[in-house]
Amino acid sequence: MAELDMLHEANRIYLSKRASASVDDRAQHQRRQVRLKMIRAELNKIAAAPNQKEDTANCERLLTCPFFTGVLKMPSVEVLMKATYCHGDKTQCARYQLVIAGMPVPADLLPNDEERAKHLLASRAIKQERRSF
Repeated sequence: MAELDMLHEANRIYLSKRASASVDDRAQHQRRQVRLKMIRAELNKIAAAPNQKEDTANCERLLTCPFFTGVLKMPSVEVLMKATYCHGDKTQCARYQLVIAGMPVPADLLPNDEERAKHLLASRAIKQERRSF
């Protein structure tokens, strides 16, 4: 929060002297504006996120799932998928199905891509069956 206060104070000073601001002052102001937007977005995300204790009560992989820690850039879709798979029935999550089978999970596998997960599981079963002969 100290950074947020410093950015607001610097912007207040800039706005009071805007008429005599140099090119460097304007560039710094633009960078501060970008950083303020990033901080606000982070705060909004934290405020909108469910309590982490609740997260771990459902799917133990939610806090470390690479899919929800940076791949998806659509917060509304992420909230819906988390509610359905992470807080709902995790056994229906395609990613979770591969994890419990001990298989590597493709980075681009969506939680609702059960057909692809079934295909990957089936191809593994076929490979294991071939090895046993």
